Amino acid sequence: LSKTKIKVSWKKLEDADGYVVYRSSKKTGGYKKIATVKSVSYTDKKIVKGKTCRYKIRAYRNADSGKIYSRYSAVKYKKVKK
Repeated sequence: LSKTKIKVSWKKLEDADGYVVYRSSKKTGGYKKIATVKSVSYTDKKIVKGKTCRYKIRAYRNADSGKIYSRYSAVKYKKVKK
């Protein structure tokens, strides 16, 4: 199977210290954490051609008691061409 990459980007949140990226190849559920980043984009390099991937993003802010997370973003769909 041939692998390719997808770039996902989102809007910066003013008070965010970073973002957690989740991916699923299922229509419902099955999201797994794939990265924690400081920037407002992520390039996923482990995608199989012909697959549709769904991404959710979650911002976080560092606090004395630990990380405080935002709600999940709306799902972003990306289909890789064959």
